[in-house]
Amino acid sequence: MIRINLLPEEERGKKARKRPSGLRIPSLKIPMVPQTIWILAIVGILAVVFLSLYLSRIVAIGRMNREIVRMENRLAKLQKEADLVRDLETKEKELQSRLSVINRLSRDRFIRVKMLDDLCTRVPDYIWLTALEEVSSQARITGLTFSNLTVARFMEELSASEYFSDPELVSLRKKTVGGQDVMEFLLTVPMKQVSPPVEERRRPRRGSG
Repeated sequence: MIRINLLPEEERGKKARKRPSGLRIPSLKIPMVPQTIWILAIVGILAVVFLSLYLSRIVAIGRMNREIVRMENRLAKLQKEADLVRDLETKEKELQSRLSVINRLSRDRFIRVKMLDDLCTRVPDYIWLTALEEVSSQARITGLTFSNLTVARFMEELSASEYFSDPELVSLRKKTVGGQDVMEFLLTVPMKQVSPPVEERRRPRRGSG
């Protein structure tokens, strides 16, 4: 069925604007927050953030300080151990030096005996030895005789030795001993480096079993 609205145009607009009187939705009004409160809230948040950063930095610094103290204690302990090692190394070197001297003396003991024996067999008649000393691998021989020819013969004998070589006459002067005129001489004779015989090197030491 077709309905025709015969109301005037003004009445039709009013009727259209009318709302049903059934349910009404209440309107909410949000109160306006003052600008100062927002500023204080932002400042508070920033303060909390900076305080958190500051506290974390304090904790990190404290941890680093404890680590530094621990490392310093460790370094002091290592320094004591290093000093102990250096002291032991020094004592070891001293001991090795003493053992080297002992070994050298033990090795040269036999050679020195042979040298003295060889020297005594090469002294000509009418020569009397008054002093014998070793200086820088050289033998300084002092003696008395009646003739410089006897000294020359003694030097030839030393040149032929397997323990001495190239004797040199340092001084030869007249001297009176017991009312007798004699000649005092001084020789420097290089000593050869001679190894002990094989049987001497292989001879077991006392107490070695």
